[in-house]
Amino acid sequence: MSEKTINLQINGRFYAAREGETILDVAKREAITIPRLCYHESLESVGSCRLCVVEITHPNWKGWKGLVTSCLYPVEEGLQVTTDNDEIFETRKTLLDLLLARCPGSDVIQKLAAAYGVTATSYEKNKTDTLCIVCGLCVRVCAVKGCNAIGTAGRGIERLIAKPFDQPPPDCIGCASCAHICPTGAIPFEDVD
Repeated sequence: MSEKTINLQINGRFYAAREGETILDVAKREAITIPRLCYHESLESVGSCRLCVVEITHPNWKGWKGLVTSCLYPVEEGLQVTTDNDEIFETRKTLLDLLLARCPGSDVIQKLAAAYGVTATSYEKNKTDTLCIVCGLCVRVCAVKGCNAIGTAGRGIERLIAKPFDQPPPDCIGCASCAHICPTGAIPFEDVD
């Protein structure tokens, strides 16, 4: 049985996609740049960073258009995608401003934010020195490995990645997958024996 081919437009150009692919899947394959932090090809997407936001519309939608996270939105026949315009730029700029407030010391966030014209956050800076953007990649990779040694705790600006009861996690196997997958280098590790 052959896969169904889906035709869509990205930035005015036509592309063929496979059923089940997301907009980001197609953009990556076609070398169309869409920024992202919480995405990793080996894990199911959750869209937590929101940086991969794009605008979509369709000829049948009578002029309606909206912003969606490209890592989660499945392709569909006739979909029209814009990866960069003023609204998308401003949305990403605001997101990066917030991330810079959370992690003002992160080189990764500083570089991304600067690309959108944000050199200093307009929000109150996080008082805790952290590089963690709480994207959850580390938690998800740990769960995929079957360990579940870390998780999220708290809500809102108090949300963080935590060990159970703030103790060394007994289920950790020392694989360092969490550290390797972290987009900001927030999880230090040392290889000893």
